[in-house]
Amino acid sequence: MPTIGYVLCSEPELNLGSTRISATSMFPYLRDAGYNPVVIFQPVRYYDQDREANRKLEGIVQIAEREKCDVVYFQKVSGLSAIKVARALKEYGAITIFGVCDLVDNGMADTCDATVASSDYVRRHYNPDLQAKIVVIYDGIEKPEVRKIDYSTHFATKANPIKAVLLTSLTLEQVPFLTHLPEYVKLSVIGKYDSSTYSIAKAKRGFNGIISDPSFENVLYYLLRLSRHISEKSKGYVNSCVGIPFERIPWNIDDAIQVLTQFDIGIIPVELETDSGFSRKNSKSANRLTQLMSVGLPVIASPVDSYLFVIQNGENGLIAKTMSEWTEAFEILRNPKTRVSIGKKARASIIHEFSQRQQAEKLIDLLNSLTKN
Repeated sequence: MPTIGYVLCSEPELNLGSTRISATSMFPYLRDAGYNPVVIFQPVRYYDQDREANRKLEGIVQIAEREKCDVVYFQKVSGLSAIKVARALKEYGAITIFGVCDLVDNGMADTCDATVASSDYVRRHYNPDLQAKIVVIYDGIEKPEVRKIDYSTHFATKANPIKAVLLTSLTLEQVPFLTHLPEYVKLSVIGKYDSSTYSIAKAKRGFNGIISDPSFENVLYYLLRLSRHISEKSKGYVNSCVGIPFERIPWNIDDAIQVLTQFDIGIIPVELETDSGFSRKNSKSANRLTQLMSVGLPVIASPVDSYLFVIQNGENGLIAKTMSEWTEAFEILRNPKTRVSIGKKARASIIHEFSQRQQAEKLIDLLNSLTKN
């Protein structure tokens, strides 16, 4: 049974989307296919080419040898130290894969035997001579069995508004891009707000971070994060005179997807850059969109590159670039029959192509081709 050693960018217990969806959620499928996935590296705090985390990468080769890894998968871990480790692993005889979602690291892609990108947009921005080594594997839908059954039947009014939801991995203080909402739309944001599970994990991670590096700079880093967390916890509803008011709902892995079924529509407003170069905002995978669509919600979204490959405008969703287009899209979804029609088409159009099983099969095909060669 070939062993795959995963170098993760975050602790699995934190349930951060990128690690959960692209890495640990694949483990059951890999085991069924005859592979043995093991975690050989997880940082004390989120890996973002942090200097301390980079130094800790140096022990990965020895761990990979001890675990007898045939393949090592770098999940969003890149930079000069990662390239150095990848080269050492290849000398040891391991196959290396670089998993990336929102950045371009041509050096890492060149060093590794293959690169997995979560969108065509990211793949296209890598050097032409690396294209043959890059495979696009989407972020799979979580809990595809959850779907909206009871659709609201009312025409949206100020007295009886439609409930809109924005799903994010951030702690949003303001809604991006939109300057206002129609009076017949009530917004909730599901994001990184207070939840007991996440709070405990953050506290544990902060404690471990201070123990591993008790320097003044590091202690200050975690104290500032704790202060911000306490401030966030004291707020339940954003109701300022600046921006759009919205209800805050803590993201929770156990029921976040089920909660989506309580809403009438989904929205994904994004403040996109206007230049023609690589944009991290435009590089995002379609996961937020497909997750909303999977439960049967009609979605209005900004024209992020990966969204344009999923939404057939007016059929299974709505694309809105300008504020006037957003207003027009909200107007279209005032009609209950339109909400039901678009919502059902949304789910049907993506439920297979973006399933976790489908993405796992692509990954297994890649692993089979690499290990055979």
